[in-house]
Amino acid sequence: MKKLAILFATFVCFAMISGSFAATNQNTEKKTDCLVLYHKLVVIVPNNPTTGSQWRSIYEHKYVYMMSKEYVPDKANIKGPVVGYGGFDVYTFYGKAGQKITLKHVDSSGKVFEKRDYWIE
Repeated sequence: MKKLAILFATFVCFAMISGSFAATNQNTEKKTDCLVLYHKLVVIVPNNPTTGSQWRSIYEHKYVYMMSKEYVPDKANIKGPVVGYGGFDVYTFYGKAGQKITLKHVDSSGKVFEKRDYWIE
């Protein structure tokens, strides 16, 4: 009878141990079916970098990504920067709908000439 009780106790211990391993080795990774749609916004603003001014972009980096910023010279300035000739800055943003992007036109000292607000739709 003692041998049977010891055998039964051993069996119960192994069952408990293997059960605890099975519980801890389960795939506990949570999966969420979340579809986040990002919208594209292209902003074109006039600029003349030869004067030292520039546009600064302000936005929530968690929800908006600036994919590119490119300076495009005016047709009269196609051969390269000439003092006094301007062009355009082309910004491309991707982000969640409803996010605000602010562009500030500033000089080299930080003085704001102009402020423009845009929203991703």
